[in-house]
Amino acid sequence: MSAVRTKRTRARRARGAVAIEMAVIISMTFVIIPLVLAFGRIFWYYSAMKQASHDAARAMATMPLAEMLVKTRELDAEQVVGAMVARSLAAAGIADSEIVGVEIHCINPNSGSLLCTKPSSGSTQLKPLAIRVRTSVDVDIGLYIGLTQEYPPNQAIFSLEAVTTVPYSN
Repeated sequence: MSAVRTKRTRARRARGAVAIEMAVIISMTFVIIPLVLAFGRIFWYYSAMKQASHDAARAMATMPLAEMLVKTRELDAEQVVGAMVARSLAAAGIADSEIVGVEIHCINPNSGSLLCTKPSSGSTQLKPLAIRVRTSVDVDIGLYIGLTQEYPPNQAIFSLEAVTTVPYSN
C-alpha cells in the first residue's frame, strides 16, 4: 500500500512542478514578446529610413551641376527629394508626425562647406564630391514603456537617424 501512496505523491508533486514551470514560462513570454515587437518596429523604421535616404541621395547625385548652381532650382530639388523621402517613409508605415527632418548636403572639395550653391566668397565652384542625406525619425515606444522604464531612462520616444553618402556622378 505504501508503494501506491508514493506513486500518488510523486504524481501530485510532478503536477505542481509543471504548473510552476508553466507560470514562469508564460510570464516570461508576456515580457519578451512586447520587447521583440518594439525592437522589430525600430529595425523596420531604420531599414525604411536607410533605403529612403539612399534613394534621395542617388537622385541628388545624378542632378546636373548647372541645376545645383542655381539657388532656386536647388531649393526645388531639395523639396522634391524631401517629398520623395516622405512618400517612401509613408509607404513603410511611418507617419508624417514621426519624421523629424530630412537634411540634404553637398560635400564640396574647395571649402568643405555643405552648400550646393556657388560660394559668396568669389571662389570658383567645383562639382561636389558627394551628396549626404540625413533622415531623422522619432519612434514612440510609449506602448512598451511599462516594460522599458529602465532603458531608455524615462523616455517614451526613441530617436533614429539614417545617414547615406553617395558620390556625385554627374
